[in-house]
Amino acid sequence: MPIPSRLIPVLQHRIQGRRAGEPAILSPKGSRLGLENWKRAVGWRTRIVELGHPTMRLHDLRHTYASLARSAGADMKLPQVTMGHASIMVTAHTYADLYDSDLDRVADALDRLGG
Repeated sequence: MPIPSRLIPVLQHRIQGRRAGEPAILSPKGSRLGLENWKRAVGWRTRIVELGHPTMRLHDLRHTYASLARSAGADMKLPQVTMGHASIMVTAHTYADLYDSDLDRVADALDRLGG
């Protein structure tokens, strides 16, 4: 999984002193953190309302990841592998939406070809 460099210090702090393979994020009692417990712990409902997206699901972040990877120029194979899809078609058609700016960049590139 590609990790932005600005997150590495946060993750290093979380895994310091843990054995290889142990989760980076645990419940307050030290056990694996389930989805609903995590949502409660981070105040998911409050946060998504603050962001102006009150109906956002955690699963929607997968779409965001794939779309951002595509927009950043990643080969579609990267999000396919990191998201665990057997078929690149699932990744491309279901998850990796185009941003308007992606379309604009293509139009700009075509304009530059016209000379």
